[in-house]
Amino acid sequence: MAAAPHPYPWATLAQWRRHRVGRESGLNQDHDSSQHLRPLVLGSILVLAAALRCWRLDAAGFIVPYYFAGVRSMMGSWHNFFYNAFDPAGFVSLDKPPVAFWLQTVSAKLLGFGTVSVLLPQVLAGLASIFVLYALVRRRFGTSAGLLAALFLALNPISVAVDRSNSTESWLVLTLLLAAGTLSRAATDECLAGKSISDAAWAEVVKHVTDPGQQVEFIIAMGNWRMFSLLFRNLRIPLAEGLMVWPPDGLTSLAAPG
Repeated sequence: MAAAPHPYPWATLAQWRRHRVGRESGLNQDHDSSQHLRPLVLGSILVLAAALRCWRLDAAGFIVPYYFAGVRSMMGSWHNFFYNAFDPAGFVSLDKPPVAFWLQTVSAKLLGFGTVSVLLPQVLAGLASIFVLYALVRRRFGTSAGLLAALFLALNPISVAVDRSNSTESWLVLTLLLAAGTLSRAATDECLAGKSISDAAWAEVVKHVTDPGQQVEFIIAMGNWRMFSLLFRNLRIPLAEGLMVWPPDGLTSLAAPG
């Protein structure tokens, strides 16, 4: 039984996925004549971001005295360092997770305790976030989109202000971006060049999967063959005679037994 062309609301998603697989396999490679300018443009964005975050950092950086005192206390002993201590006696801890403050303490130990040494780790975290965001967006939507995303984050006033402070939000942003990148890579790394989930298979899916949460799972699974086949089997979606999903594991059919 042949399915009608694109009889389901995810047709555009399936088309996008096939285009992405072709692009990653080199079949639809975009031969941009200005590709050699990419490192230069990205480097310029990072230099601009660094200038905005480092300009008069010693005089105009935003210091929270509470956290500043905590870094000074953590420099006093290993006990205070590991317990994220606010006071020299190590009796009260700071009100946020310790990793960002540990990095500030290490910086202050190496460079000497002061405004710049405490703020420098946040500047570096902000620059790293710009690069990671560029890599994430470029992987999905191309170089131009990645450069625009990096530029917007570099110029965002709130981002600049946060990266010039001794609070921990700069490291939080970087951690979330790295987590998003890890999730995205895990969901797409098993793609194989030239293979795609057939329109007929998606037609069967949309007829049987009505729960929005399960629909989201299938959309996320578009780039991960094992995740797709596992969801397909667990939901026990029957396939009409003659319909098959391309099997990632050598099976002739991914439909669950009746």
